[in-house]
Formats: sequence, C-alpha cells, structure tokens
Amino acid sequence: MFPDIDIVTSHFGPDPRKPTGAYEVFYNDEPIWSKLTTGKYPTPTAILQAIAARHGK
Repeated sequence: MFPDIDIVTSHFGPDPRKPTGAYEVFYNDEPIWSKLTTGKYPTPTAILQAIAARHGK
C-alpha cells in the first residue's frame, strides 16, 4: 500500500488582503511540515527525513 502524502497551500486566511503564505505537508493525515511554523519551505530531503522518522528509520 502506498502512503498518502498531501501538500496543502493557502495564500489567504480570513482576510484576503493579508496572505498567510501557508504551506503544509501531511503524511497519512499527520502534519510533517508547516511553513507557518518553520518560516521556510521544506526541501525534498526534509520531507523524506520526516517520513522516515514516522517509521522509526
């Protein structure tokens, strides 16, 4: 079975004049990266490391 990886972007919050810049990555419905939290976009390596950490590898 293949894992479910979702990338969610949201440029606008409740006020469309104030962009949020949200960029969230979810793995099997669990957040593994948040641009709002880290302040930066993930690298492919960071995403793979986060997935490996979920599997204890």
